[in-house]
Amino acid sequence: MLGSTQAGWGGGEVYLRNLARGLRDRGVKVFLAVRDASVLQEKMVAEGFTVRTLSGKGRNPLQLWNLRSWLKRESISVVHCNDSHSLTGLGIAAKAVRGVKVVGIRHTMFPIRSVMKYSRVADRVICVSHAVSDACLARGIPQDKLQVIHAAIDMPTVDSDSRDSLRGEFLPSPSHRLIVAVGNLLPCKGHETLVRSVATLKSEGTRVIAVIAGEGEHRPYLESLIRRLDVTDEVRLLGYRNDPDQLIAAADVVAHPSHNEGLCLTVAAAMMLRVPVVSTNVGGLRDVLGCEPRMRSNGPFAKVFEVGDDDAMAIALRESFAESENAEMLEDASRYARNHFATDRMVDATLDLYRKLHAPVARAA
Repeated sequence: MLGSTQAGWGGGEVYLRNLARGLRDRGVKVFLAVRDASVLQEKMVAEGFTVRTLSGKGRNPLQLWNLRSWLKRESISVVHCNDSHSLTGLGIAAKAVRGVKVVGIRHTMFPIRSVMKYSRVADRVICVSHAVSDACLARGIPQDKLQVIHAAIDMPTVDSDSRDSLRGEFLPSPSHRLIVAVGNLLPCKGHETLVRSVATLKSEGTRVIAVIAGEGEHRPYLESLIRRLDVTDEVRLLGYRNDPDQLIAAADVVAHPSHNEGLCLTVAAAMMLRVPVVSTNVGGLRDVLGCEPRMRSNGPFAKVFEVGDDDAMAIALRESFAESENAEMLEDASRYARNHFATDRMVDATLDLYRKLHAPVARAA
C-alpha cells in the first residue's frame, strides 16, 4: 500500500504515481491510502487504482483502527509512506499488523523533526539522493535503515510544433535566447539570482528572455525586483503550467539557481532532452549533475555556479549560449540522465527493496 497525506500536487506526488504505475505493470497488487479530496486521489481513481481516503493528516484513531483491519483483510505486505505525516499515522497502524513492513522516504533536505519516527517506525528509509542520505545519517538515523533510490521520471515526450509555438510566443526576435526555469516561487529556489543575472546580461547587450514556471509566496517580491531592475520585458512569471516538458524543450538553456535540493527532476528532464543546463551544485543536484563521487560519472553535465552569485550565473548563461551546439556534451548528459533517473530503474530498485524486507533471515547454526 502506498500512502500520502498531501492535498496538492508536486514532485512527491508525481513520484508516488509513477511508482504505483510501475508496480502495477510488474504484476504487483497496489492499493493507495491518500488524503480525501486531494489531487492524488482524483488522479489515481481515474487510473483505476483502489484508493482509500484519509481525513486530514491521517491520524484519526478510529480511521487508523479501521485501516489496520483492512491491512489484515487485504494481506498487505508493505506500507510505503510518502511523507512524514503518513509515516506517523499509516506507519504506526501498520506496525501493529504482524508481517507488514513499513517503508518511509525522504524527498527533501529540510530538517527531520522526528528522528525516532524514521528510526523506530520505518523498517527502511528510501533517500532520493546521496545528499538526503547523508543528512539522515547526520541526524542519527542508522545507516542500515537508509537506502538511496533516486526519484525518477518517464522520458519526456515533446513535439517540434509545440517547441516552435512556445518560442514564437515568448521571443520577440530570432536573435533572442530563451531561458526557462521551473519551480515553486519560494526563496529557497533562488529565482532572485536568475532575475539579477538577466539584468546583467541585458546591461551587456545580450538579448535574453527568461520565463519562470511556478507559483508561490515569493511572487510579490520577485515582481517588485523585476520592476526595480527594469527587466519587465525580459523576465516573465508564468504561474503554474501543465506543460513543463514542452517549456524545457523550447529553451536555449534551463536555469536552476536553487539554494538546496533533495533532488531535481526538472534538471534531469532537461538533460534527457539535450537542453543545456546552468545550475547550482548543491544537495541532491550533485547526483543529477554527475558531480557526486558515489555516482561514478564524469560530470558535471552543466555549467555550475555558487548559490546566490548572480554575476557567475550570468557568465555561465553566456557560456552556455556559446556552446549550445555542443552535441557530444549534450548527448553524454542525456545518456547519464536516462541511465540514472528513468522510472523503470526506480521501480525495479524499490520492488527489490520490498522483496529483501520479506526475505527469510539466515540464522546462525
